[in-house]
Amino acid sequence: MSDSFGRFHKGMRRRTKILSALAKTPLKINEISADLDIPAATIYRIIKDLIKDGYVTKEKSLYALTLKGRKIIFDIEGTEGPKPTAVAISPFFPTGKNDRSNSK
Repeated sequence: MSDSFGRFHKGMRRRTKILSALAKTPLKINEISADLDIPAATIYRIIKDLIKDGYVTKEKSLYALTLKGRKIIFDIEGTEGPKPTAVAISPFFPTGKNDRSNSK
């Protein structure tokens, strides 16, 4: 049981580190990997889950937090976080509707 908890704790720490890194600026997988000293394959796997859960979004090769992701990381870190700006309506912060998926 202890080993299982250790893996869970390590995974949660990695997710929190990734969210914290993305709270500063949108990044590529290799940039996150280099900044956090975590293998790129691990970053990719975790980010895939974070996208599925609605915390991260991808635009081209850049990953960024959604509003949901920003809220959770600032709640975890105990900070208020940056004030909303025009950036909050960019493609990196979807409103919940994916207009691009319907236009072909």
